[in-house]
Amino acid sequence: MRQVFFFLLPLLPAVACADGVYIDTHAHLVAGGPGSVRADYHKDFVSSASKALQVMDSAGIRMTLIMPTPQRHDNWNRYDYQEFLPAIRAYPHRFAFLGGGAILNSLILKAAETGTVSEEDRKLFIDNAKMILRDGAAGFGELAAEHFGLGKFGAFHSYQSAPPDHELFLLLADIAAQHDVPIDLHMELVPEDMPLPERPGLKKPPNPDTLKSNLAAFERLLAHNRAARIVWVHAGWDVTGTRDIPAMRRLLARHPNLYMSIKLAAKVGLPRSKPLDENGQIKQSWIGLFRDFPDRFLIGTDTFYDGGNDWGIALTPAAGLVDLPLQLMRQLPEYLARKIGYENARRIYKLGQGG
Repeated sequence: MRQVFFFLLPLLPAVACADGVYIDTHAHLVAGGPGSVRADYHKDFVSSASKALQVMDSAGIRMTLIMPTPQRHDNWNRYDYQEFLPAIRAYPHRFAFLGGGAILNSLILKAAETGTVSEEDRKLFIDNAKMILRDGAAGFGELAAEHFGLGKFGAFHSYQSAPPDHELFLLLADIAAQHDVPIDLHMELVPEDMPLPERPGLKKPPNPDTLKSNLAAFERLLAHNRAARIVWVHAGWDVTGTRDIPAMRRLLARHPNLYMSIKLAAKVGLPRSKPLDENGQIKQSWIGLFRDFPDRFLIGTDTFYDGGNDWGIALTPAAGLVDLPLQLMRQLPEYLARKIGYENARRIYKLGQGG
């Protein structure tokens, strides 16, 4: 039995979301800002965790799942859960964690680039995945199948691409199903081959001229093992503009093991993709989606907490990442606010259960 380091999550009242309490299923701790080369980059996660707690307390976030960003094998700033775990162990009622953004994601990307997976590669991958769970992770993440490089973040936000049905993704789905944990997957949706969208910050290189279709491969991943829960992150925020309501509705209807975490950002992302309009009102199309699939959505702010304030200040409630979820949930029927705010998170990530 895997050891789960977080303790029983206290029961939340039925009106918790209306009162301003939710679980954030997707956030990151960092110890240096974009382009940072400071020697203590991986050492000050204690300050980052402290920063996170300050924001959580002010924004009504009861618990946060911390995970490493998806990284390549050649990222100079690689880190995984081992680096930040000591900083969050002191707050077991407030933090849980996912692992594999570096040690698993980099193996998948490298195998996709070389086109080969040896028996030694498979063994290393399996051993690393099992180590992550033994250390108490609530799941695997953040993994990337299509992740754009954003210029202002440099190497910290590199271009990454691997077929969602790559054999190591399928292997991870089997491991996740066997151990009853989810996978957090970052994937810009590319229904068919298309040119790189013209968006601020998207440069060539590192991003390619043409994006390869990944929709069919994504569906093969979902169908491979129905016991594997796949949390497709950043619903409501995409760069390609193809992750619209009809596309999400079709996938949710076809794949009962697909879940989505919602990211709300005031200043970035395509307005047409966001659940809230320019006046902060929830769009009826999103209410319809939530009503039809009430057990499949969670909140995942994608906040980066940096104790050094290189990113922390920019991504505090002023940017909307942590306060807009409350604005969303207060416009929902109470049962939907409870489910999206915390009930689905507790069930999908087994929060409050002993293993």
